[in-house]
Amino acid sequence: NTVWATSAPTPDEETRYIEQHGWDAFSEWYLGIDTDEPAESRAHYVLPYGNFRKLHRSGVIAGKRQAAQNRYDDIVEGADELLDLLDRMNAC
Repeated sequence: NTVWATSAPTPDEETRYIEQHGWDAFSEWYLGIDTDEPAESRAHYVLPYGNFRKLHRSGVIAGKRQAAQNRYDDIVEGADELLDLLDRMNAC
């Protein structure tokens, strides 16, 4: 998704965010984790959906697509719930 590609956080932005806010806050911006990677590493967190300032619908959609390709059904389900919530919030 081109919109998400221009909005996704860069490695430098990730590093700054981790330094300023820590790993727990960093983890909240990702749809999933890779349990094969160490917990305090960027590789542990997969499928970002925001840029540390706001949630991006395009990020959720990109993450959902990638999760579906890899058959991560629980992440697809969570992304669907998040998209539904966003739609309901925007309908108000």
